[in-house]
Parts: sequence; C-alpha cells; structure tokens
Amino acid sequence: RHSIEFDRVFTYEPRVEKEKIISKIPQDILTKFEFHDADEKIDLLAEIIKKASKDDYVLLKLDLGSPERDLDVIDRLLQNQNNIQDYVDEFFYAFPVPEGNLTDRFYGPWYKRFIALREAGIRAHSWV
Repeated sequence: RHSIEFDRVFTYEPRVEKEKIISKIPQDILTKFEFHDADEKIDLLAEIIKKASKDDYVLLKLDLGSPERDLDVIDRLLQNQNNIQDYVDEFFYAFPVPEGNLTDRFYGPWYKRFIALREAGIRAHSWV
C-alpha cells in the first residue's frame, strides 16, 4: 500500500503462535521473516547489531511480554550500548497499563524515556 519493501523482518513476540502468523503472510515474502519466541534468551539489541547494517532502516516494535524486560531493552537503547542508536531508526511500544493506575506518576518516567529516544534521533511512538 505504501510501497515499503522490507529486506527482512525479525519478530520477537511472547508465546509466538508461529503457524497462525505464517498463515497470514503472503508466500512470496515469507522467506524474509524470522520468528523468535520472546521467552528465548536472546539479546535483542545484540541481534540487531549482528544482523542489520547501519544503512538498513530498522523499526523496532517491542513487546517481550514483561514490562521489566521491555524496560531493560529501552534503557540499554538509551545508554547506546555498542552504538545501538546507529542501527535503530524507529521504535514502537505499547505502554503497560497497571490496573487502576493511569497517573502521571506511572507514565511520567516512560514518557521521559521516549523524549530521550527522540532527542537521540530515534522516532519513538507509543500507545496505551
């Protein structure tokens, strides 16, 4: 629709139902997909550096199924470990919603991280 052609797509999702996902992907681009269960002990940022080049357009949509694990990845991205910010162009994240707690006290620290990502040149997007 938008004439975007991906070279490769790496998915890291909790409890991947690989067959369900595969059934929705056109066969001619299926070879570009690599599926990982987020429960695997994979260093996501190290994988990006290993498999992408700085010239690739890297969009990272994060959902490891645990706000603590997600936060660790975001903080390491902000710390620019191994110059990871040179690889990630765009970042998507759905904020975890604690039951009954939609306050600035909860979301303030998350939004500060997103502002820092944007200041580092990474287009960061979020939703609740």
